[in-house]
Amino acid sequence: MFSEIKQYLATVLAEYSGGDGYEILLKAKDEYFALTGTIHEENDEYEHKMNCFNDWFLLHYSTEKNGASIICDYLFRKEAPKEIMDVFKAPNYALFEFKKTNSKNQVVLKDVLHDKTILLPEMKIGLIEDDLFIGRTLTLDTERNYLMKGICVLPQDAKSVCAKQAKRVRKLHVPTEETTFLLTLEFLKTKWLRYGRHIDAKKIFVF
Repeated sequence: MFSEIKQYLATVLAEYSGGDGYEILLKAKDEYFALTGTIHEENDEYEHKMNCFNDWFLLHYSTEKNGASIICDYLFRKEAPKEIMDVFKAPNYALFEFKKTNSKNQVVLKDVLHDKTILLPEMKIGLIEDDLFIGRTLTLDTERNYLMKGICVLPQDAKSVCAKQAKRVRKLHVPTEETTFLLTLEFLKTKWLRYGRHIDAKKIFVF
């Protein structure tokens, strides 16, 4: 199913990368950059930022009155199989810590926001142990998870304050507060980058 998930993501993104859907994509991009801060194309973080935007656009952005995400609306119109629809209906948008690769070559993530462990199949994750990042996982079944491409790695100096704030947000049990918190983290990361990374991140990541 991993290959099917990748194909659906690529197909839907391609549909909005030209033609009538392109204006929707551009409007969404403006909204996302307003929420998380602007990074220019020459910045070495730009590709990561665009990967995060693509994930947000596909899984969270909506033009429908019923609130359906871009990808769920597409799958409904194309009458995709129910098991595919279910995967995309409930993306796990969270603050993660990369713990290790275990003896079974599974990637072990700590979902800091929801206080749970997530296992991923063997993959090149491009992170080092203890890295804290914002991202999204999709649950394929009880034993298989898929990590989306968009990853926003946070500065190590801000790790403790971000983890503490995640715990406070978790106790609220309000999904919209979680989303606001995660988008705020992305905004603060962008702000930190604008200062040239030479400022103590704890002075930027203030809640």
